[in-house]
Amino acid sequence: MTDSIYGLVDSKLTEGLNEQQKSAVLNWEAYSQFQAAMAEIIQNMKEIPILPSEIPPEGDKHSLTKVELPPEGGVLSFMEHFEHPYRGFPYLEFVDKTDIIKKLVKGSLSGIYHSFRAKWIKILFILPAILVFRELIWTGIYTFYRLIERYRIKPLRYSKAIRALHEAFSVPRGDSFKEMELRYMIRDILCMILEFDNAYRFRAQDILAELNQKALKNPIKELHRIIDIASIREKTQMTKDTWKLIKMFVSFYLRFDHKFKNMVIHVLKNLNLEEFKLTAEDIAFCDPRKDYTFGYKNNVVNKSL
Repeated sequence: MTDSIYGLVDSKLTEGLNEQQKSAVLNWEAYSQFQAAMAEIIQNMKEIPILPSEIPPEGDKHSLTKVELPPEGGVLSFMEHFEHPYRGFPYLEFVDKTDIIKKLVKGSLSGIYHSFRAKWIKILFILPAILVFRELIWTGIYTFYRLIERYRIKPLRYSKAIRALHEAFSVPRGDSFKEMELRYMIRDILCMILEFDNAYRFRAQDILAELNQKALKNPIKELHRIIDIASIREKTQMTKDTWKLIKMFVSFYLRFDHKFKNMVIHVLKNLNLEEFKLTAEDIAFCDPRKDYTFGYKNNVVNKSL
């Protein structure tokens, strides 16, 4: 039986409820109003109140009416004006922690890209430092893991797609203890980011539907192909640039860190693409987005790729 956490929001919903139920609804409304007031105060205190990337798409704000914990897993959040529930529960504290990681990763990749964009000859001088670079990457992963470790959610409560990703990362592959530990850390970091940022999650679900698992014999070529498709589907140059940074990382790092590359191949080959794909519930929340052209809408794929 599905556990229903609460039905909320509009005070009209208190009609016909007993005193305990009314108290729960009104307490939630008071808490929501307090959080909204705190957010407004903080925005007014900040030198840069809000970044463009932090502005939700038009029509993306809807009142929460009910939350359920299905026995098969996940969390279903029911919202006003949506026939289908949202798969997940974007709790602010979790979102903030994962947002820090996203900004650090993107900033680091951007810094490297702009440093060497017009000076590729300098790369020749850093080739002897490749092993040091790998250690820096691994150190970054350990650091990011510490940020989210306390906030990890139970694998059962991830949305359907992220449970599939978690399972793919968890398939044994005979690696050393250190490599296994690193793989699990990457798993938890990625799962948390994708679970609590639907812009990233929906894009990942959309683009991995294009993945040809048999083509992973040449993983860099196949990853380049789907990254290029993702970039074509983007509608803003800022996000296209993000995919360019990801492609740069794939081109450079996977060519010399074979252990990392083999882990990526292992995960992608074991990923259940049927479980990972967009569901009817996901599509209901993808439809209002205007920053990306999802493949299910018109199957935008550059045939020449």
